[in-house]
Amino acid sequence: LYSKTKHYLLNNIIATCLCLGALDLISVGTFKNAAIMLCGLFVYDITWVFGADVMVTVAKGIDGPIKFLFLRKFADLTSEETKNSEFSLLGLGDIVVPGLFVAMLLRFDAHQAFSSSHDDEKDDKKTTSFSKPYFYTALIAYSFGLMTTLLVMYFFDAAQPALLYLVPAILIAVLVLALLRNEFATLIAYSEEDTQKENEQGENKNDTTENELPAEHSSSTNNPKDSGSASSYFPFFSDFFSSISTTSNDSNKDA
Repeated sequence: LYSKTKHYLLNNIIATCLCLGALDLISVGTFKNAAIMLCGLFVYDITWVFGADVMVTVAKGIDGPIKFLFLRKFADLTSEETKNSEFSLLGLGDIVVPGLFVAMLLRFDAHQAFSSSHDDEKDDKKTTSFSKPYFYTALIAYSFGLMTTLLVMYFFDAAQPALLYLVPAILIAVLVLALLRNEFATLIAYSEEDTQKENEQGENKNDTTENELPAEHSSSTNNPKDSGSASSYFPFFSDFFSSISTTSNDSNKDA
């Protein structure tokens, strides 16, 4: 349908699916990696938008769902034909790259909430909501940066690198929040791999504790002399079978 109509709404739907898939599959790993990635793409975006027309030319030249399209004139919303309308462009990278950072901050909020709780309360809190200060701060900062990009693009009527406004807004807001909460060092040192290892170790400890009693029971059942045998549970059968074995031994001796 999209290949035939090329409608901008279908383009935006496919682009949204691509963004969600990327955010679900890709993980930045650590806060340092995310910060370096944002700073590197910050310089890259500025260079290729202001220094050359490569980014704008590629975005306009490729007719595919690699960007979001927004009508620049409200009058075009009521018209049935939108092929000749003017659009504002927003590349998927301007959503996915900051989105990976925001998603990591959500996992950091979860890690902080669960690690600060007691061990006996973790299982109960995993099923309930938790505070998300870094996630909401980054989300608000991203919205503010994106609004700034659109306003500058509208007033100057020129292409703008969105990361020029998004990266400083998100990083500054998150780092200031970390300083206010006295968690700056914790945030800088945060690693998703270490958190995953800690969770796996905690689950292994719980499994070991739960399996200690069944393991002892299974070992006792393997030994007929242990209390786990049938004769220990039923003394009557124990006496009955012992009397039969004694009678058979006496008959063998007489023979």
